[in-house]
Amino acid sequence: MHKSILLAILPFAAIAAKEPQSWSVTGVVTEECAVAVSCHPILYSAATQGREDALKCELRVRDSKGRDVPYAFRAAKTRVVDEVKEWCKLKVTRLSAFAQAGSGSSGVTFSELDDGRLVVDAEYPSGAPNPERFLALKVATPLTDFEQSVEVSSEGVPLASGVLCDYRKFADLRVVEIPLEASFRRALTVTFAKPTSEAAAAAFERTIRENGEGKLEAKSVRESVVNRPFRIDSLSVAVPKTRVSFESAPPMEVYAAGSVETDAKAKKSVLEAVVFGLPVTAISINATDRNFSRKVAVFRRMDVRWRPLATGRISAVNLPGEKKRDLEIAFGREVREAALRVEIENDDNPPLNIATSMDGPARFPLMLKVAQYDIVFVATPGEKYSLAVEPGAERPRYDEAILGYIDRVQDPVRFEISGNTGGGDPYGIIIGGEDGPTAVWLTTPGVIPAVSVVVFVILGIVCIRLVKSSKTLGLAAAVSLALSADAAAMSSRTGIEYAERPGCVLDVQYPEATTGFPTVVWFHGGGLTSGSRYFAQFGDSKIAQVAVGYRLLGKDAKTGAECIEDAAAAVAWTLKHIAEYGGDPARVFVGGMSAGAYLSMMVGMAPEYLARHGIRNADLAGIAAISGQATKHFNVRKFSGDTDPQFVPKIDSLAPLAHVSADLPPILCICGQPPYEWKCRAEENRLLIASCAALGHKNAKFVQLDYCDHGRVHNAALPYVVMFVRGRLDNL
Repeated sequence: MHKSILLAILPFAAIAAKEPQSWSVTGVVTEECAVAVSCHPILYSAATQGREDALKCELRVRDSKGRDVPYAFRAAKTRVVDEVKEWCKLKVTRLSAFAQAGSGSSGVTFSELDDGRLVVDAEYPSGAPNPERFLALKVATPLTDFEQSVEVSSEGVPLASGVLCDYRKFADLRVVEIPLEASFRRALTVTFAKPTSEAAAAAFERTIRENGEGKLEAKSVRESVVNRPFRIDSLSVAVPKTRVSFESAPPMEVYAAGSVETDAKAKKSVLEAVVFGLPVTAISINATDRNFSRKVAVFRRMDVRWRPLATGRISAVNLPGEKKRDLEIAFGREVREAALRVEIENDDNPPLNIATSMDGPARFPLMLKVAQYDIVFVATPGEKYSLAVEPGAERPRYDEAILGYIDRVQDPVRFEISGNTGGGDPYGIIIGGEDGPTAVWLTTPGVIPAVSVVVFVILGIVCIRLVKSSKTLGLAAAVSLALSADAAAMSSRTGIEYAERPGCVLDVQYPEATTGFPTVVWFHGGGLTSGSRYFAQFGDSKIAQVAVGYRLLGKDAKTGAECIEDAAAAVAWTLKHIAEYGGDPARVFVGGMSAGAYLSMMVGMAPEYLARHGIRNADLAGIAAISGQATKHFNVRKFSGDTDPQFVPKIDSLAPLAHVSADLPPILCICGQPPYEWKCRAEENRLLIASCAALGHKNAKFVQLDYCDHGRVHNAALPYVVMFVRGRLDNL
């Protein structure tokens, strides 16, 4: 077999270690509801990739008549059952003879009783269903600075004892719960008494001493809390309650093949691979050496260049008394890329021994942790549905409304596709073919019983075609982004006033022990009427941030121009002071989300605002706007008295579109996909970038993030902002 064909098949064969001999679908649908079916990450990535250099296919859900059924992808979740406490108030049936009822409340107080005790009989409410057991007893009291012994029994059988206390005048400690044994008894007797235990006194004295009271007269202090009259408002018991929640399904491990070479001159080992955009959350390098620690840099292919993603470190220690092996770099979030290059710095050490043979999964150079996804659709009882896979078809549009249905109505009934042999991947071995789509049949029982499922997924041939046409010989099953291991330490300064106006405060976060770093001045969203400053989670410790607070419309600002003036003042402060923190004033970017993106565009594009501070737009390194309004902001219009509907576009001096030109700094506009994104937002941004390009601007880019609405686009866009900053630095 040709080497490229072998390389194409190996990653997929590695996933399917054993072929199940028969298949079944489990799950029952008795009424119309949402159904979730596990989708292999390879299928998910193949169906959702839109780039020419990525594996593509069409994935459809069809009913028994061959009609397409709307569906969506959702990160796979597992059902988790927790036991939590549910508190139930007890009914007090009897008090000791000299107990005093609290005035105007259900409270009960006691002091100076003959035997120094308060005895309360209580019972579980008759209308409440019997739990299996009590977990704890809680005493409601408004008092502070007290200490009381408690004994709990039922019909003469001791259940628990302990001490209630409030030492918050002397230490940060308050205890009002007593754990109970794991048995249910409807009637309880609770006895409160003045504590006399020497052990309790010693513990109290130690608590005071350890909390900084020094040589405080512990004895007199303790007498003051012990002798204080006590009060209870009510007694409650905790009973167990079952709570069902859903957590992300554990990632799948996928082994990836690839080429490994040593660059002796650069003192590096280099791994290169063609990848298929799998949703990767972590990567491990299969190095077999002992006692090493090496820096790792990860790159992705953009255009014809390798662009840096991040750095990390792998290490292994095998010494007497210390054994440690950490070859995994976690990304902290899902990453989907088209190509991967890993560079391991050897310095003056010999190259690491990285597995390259193809004798089995353990010999592959890379192991990826890949997020799993469900296909979700609305099913009808007794209906058959097929999962059709067609290589090379046009990219489908998925129905995000299904996800909204699930969020509003229910979690979907989960169907599992599984073999009965007890091993192997649930989708079986992937077999190539060119004769059209292959169907996976699902049945929703209720009228028709479950049927067998035969799974043949046509991806092998598509992979072979891709490998034959690729210029890169190495092949893997996925790639990565956003490594944060070995990240530089960050420092911050907060609460800096940059202008003598309300709300004009900023925070600075910058890398330690380095200079010349880029800085992003970041403006928060909130429609210019709400929100507060924050640091965006770029995941790159070599980029500084200035998080800006500004006057808000309806509060301290009367017009939109005042908000823009504050933003310009913050940028001017940054250009003037960032060198004091080690930053490069020539590498200052402006950016933000939503209303913050509008401010960044206005400051970076309208020359008059920075000109008041003696600054030109060209002094900025770039503008990164996430879902900003390119026409006049709707709240700027509202507070100026404009009563037209917000989606009637207005373009004047307070609209970024009024300031397009060829002389602006580099611009990156990112939006979600219509119709999920805010109405007209993507279209306005696309027009802004197109207008700049038409006027001769050489570095104006628009990025649309599919399946993202106005809320989801924020986090999804941050890696593009980081790449924009890095790409701009390469051109300086």
